[in-house]
Amino acid sequence: MQNVHHRSQNLTNQQLIFSHEIPVLRVGSSSPVRGVAGSIAHALRENEQIVLRAIGAAAVNQAVKAVALARSYLAAEGVEIVVVPSMQDAEERGGAVVEMVVRRG
Repeated sequence: MQNVHHRSQNLTNQQLIFSHEIPVLRVGSSSPVRGVAGSIAHALRENEQIVLRAIGAAAVNQAVKAVALARSYLAAEGVEIVVVPSMQDAEERGGAVVEMVVRRG
């Protein structure tokens, strides 16, 4: 687990977002939690890590609930996940931009 955390410090979220290999899932305030959780679980079955991007408090709330639910989906398969959240400097549409790197742990 330490190695995963150490690697995350070596890569900035900016690098992760612009990498073509890492899927970015955008989560909105009206995104259905179960649907997003299913997308997270599916993406992590196919990829080592993904990035969730949420703008505003309500969207971040939906993203966090979806991660918790996706964790339970994947735990049934013996897969643990790690989440590394970060705030971006920019604001879009009146809300803070939060990105979460979600990876298999």
